[in-house]
This record gives sequence, structure tokens and C-alpha cells, in this order.
Amino acid sequence: MKTFVVLSILALVALPVWGEQHDAEIEHLLEFIERADCRFDRNGTLYDGPEARAHIERKYAHLRDRIRNAEAFIRYAASESSFSGRKYRVLCGGREFFAGAWLEAELIRYRKTRKAAEGEAER
Repeated sequence: MKTFVVLSILALVALPVWGEQHDAEIEHLLEFIERADCRFDRNGTLYDGPEARAHIERKYAHLRDRIRNAEAFIRYAASESSFSGRKYRVLCGGREFFAGAWLEAELIRYRKTRKAAEGEAER
């Protein structure tokens, strides 16, 4: 019983930290979208970074109760049109990517960079 109580308390204490981490990751992805020197194809219309961010933020606000982490944010808010089901595409420097894969790659890069920075801070 004591073990259960201790684990329950630890879980409750850790939840806000996990939430803050995911919020920071999602905010980073939104900033990445906004600042990218790319065009975003949504249902055949091209948008710049700030326009793409604004759309994805509106979608995120609508779906927020389903989104528990950055991966779910990418899947539900930033990968495809809820209306048509067409995948969002990103056009950068003559190359084309599906938005979901493009954001997943950035999330991996961001996490590695953050982990390395945390390691440096601990030294």
C-alpha cells in the first residue's frame, strides 16, 4: 500500500512537468513552422509560415483535448486537412516534404539539442 501511495504522489508531481515539456515542444514546432523559409500546401493553396502557423494554431485550439503530446499535435493538427483528408505538404528550397514527416524530424532534432543542452547544464 505504501508503494502505491508513493508512486501515486510521484505521478501527480510529475504530470505538470510532462505537460510543460510537451507544451514547450509544441510551441517550438509552431515557431519552426512560422520561421521556416518555406511554403505550406494546404488543399492546393500555398501559405507562408505565419499563415500556416495561424491555421495550425486554430486547429490545435479546437483539438486540444485530444492532444496530449507533440506527436499527437503533429498527427491531429499539423499533418493533414480535417476537411479533405489531404496531407499537408511543405515546399522548401526546391524540395517537397509531407508536413508530418518534416515536423517529426524537427521534433527529433529539437529533443536531441535540448537533451545535449541539459547535459551541459548538469556539468
